[in-house]
Amino acid sequence: MLDDYVLKAVSAHVNYLTLRDDFKSVDKYHKALGTQFLTIPYLREELRSNENDLHNVIKTFPEIGKRCNDAGYRFLYHNHDFEFETKIENKITHDYIFETMSNELINSELDTYFIWKVGRDPASYIKKFKNRVIMSPGF
Repeated sequence: MLDDYVLKAVSAHVNYLTLRDDFKSVDKYHKALGTQFLTIPYLREELRSNENDLHNVIKTFPEIGKRCNDAGYRFLYHNHDFEFETKIENKITHDYIFETMSNELINSELDTYFIWKVGRDPASYIKKFKNRVIMSPGF
C-alpha cells in the first residue's frame, strides 16, 4: 500500500519488550517497510514501578541501540511526563538517558507537550539536547 501511494514509513513506534526480546521480527518487518528510525514510544507502568526497575530497563537501551545501528536503523526514545517527574541516580530520568548514553546509540523523539505539561520549558530542552532531537511531536 505504501508503494501504491509512493510513501515511506520513515519512523515507527515499537514496543520496548518487542525491541528487546524479538529484534529479528522487528528487523524483518521494518526492512520490508524501509523504516529508518525505531522508537520506544512508552514504558508501561509495570516496567517502571520504582527507580530500580526503571534503571534496569534504561540500562538495556545501549544494547538495543547497538542492534538498531548494526541493522541500519537509528534508535529513538519518545518521552512522556514521567521521565521529568522521576529520577535515576539523582538526575531527572530524561536527562539521565541522554546525558549518560552516546548519541550514536540513542536519540530523542522529544514530545514537547509532556515537557510543558510538567511545567518545564520545551524550548530549553530542544536547545539543551539539540544534537539528540531527531523528531519532535507535541504542541
